[in-house]
Amino acid sequence: ACLVGSEMCIRDSVIPVYNVEKYVSECLDSCLEQNIDITDYEIIIVNDGSTDNSANLINLYAKQSNIIIINQENLGLSAARNAGMKIAKGEYIWFVDSDDWIEPGILKRILLAISLCAKDCFRLNYRTVTEAGKILKDYTPLKKGDESCQTGMEFLSKDFSFSFYAWSFVFNRYFLLKNNFFFTEGLIFEDLQLIPRVLRKAKCVKELPFIAYNYRQRKDSLVNSVNEKMLDSVFYILKSYQNYIPSISNDKEKKYFILLSNRIKIMFLVLLGNFENSIKKRRYLLDFKREYPSIKILIGMSLKEKICAIIYNFSLQLLCGLFDIKYLLK
Repeated sequence: ACLVGSEMCIRDSVIPVYNVEKYVSECLDSCLEQNIDITDYEIIIVNDGSTDNSANLINLYAKQSNIIIINQENLGLSAARNAGMKIAKGEYIWFVDSDDWIEPGILKRILLAISLCAKDCFRLNYRTVTEAGKILKDYTPLKKGDESCQTGMEFLSKDFSFSFYAWSFVFNRYFLLKNNFFFTEGLIFEDLQLIPRVLRKAKCVKELPFIAYNYRQRKDSLVNSVNEKMLDSVFYILKSYQNYIPSISNDKEKKYFILLSNRIKIMFLVLLGNFENSIKKRRYLLDFKREYPSIKILIGMSLKEKICAIIYNFSLQLLCGLFDIKYLLK
């Protein structure tokens, strides 16, 4: 969703929609049922070629004065987000996934934070929920009273993880456009490819100490079944970081992205371990081994990641024998 405001604290919320008829109404209702005037924000819904009843459900919201609907052929999540970003007018933008929902009254709290100190980026706490909406876990790494401004690299270095979900940040739209930050189209894990680069350029990231977002864990979600497109995407992301790292002159920043690249290599092996086509699995592994003959053991890697790297470096045959790597990483 793209939430866009109209005056001082203009706000856009971009919501890509593809075959989520079970969830899209809950998502849109949560964006509309906020305790601020609808003239203070705009919702951009991008129907990405849905083939179920999603389009009909979206059209029920077309009369809302702060909703814009874009219909396009199925081009993927990245293309849908980019389409919303290109027509957004707001000063700030929030990418909301259409199978999730936002907290009641949360826009007022976020807009208040923005009005007190306009920054490049605001980080939001979130919770994971089951498919039926039952709470699984709250992710609140920030302690109350510890929400001072920090650079993007300070933020990345302090909390090194794969929590690069686009929906867990509210971005200054001009900051994104000025740096030509758009999602690479056709990728899976596109957030992992873009968000660390965005944060590296951010002069100020402010973390907000309250739960803002509900992240639904779906059994039929794309990321829960490993396929070739997924593996190809991670391989592409790895290569893009290999090309990106030499352009970084700051040693600390370079070390961070080398470590990130290393961890993505482990991520690729974990995904490959869950790939069911054994013939193609070995082909991917051989291609990967040719491109990356070894994986460095670096400070910052977890023990389980180091174990995977050691096995990979020691023997490809042993790795194939232990290829259910997901159990090593639990």
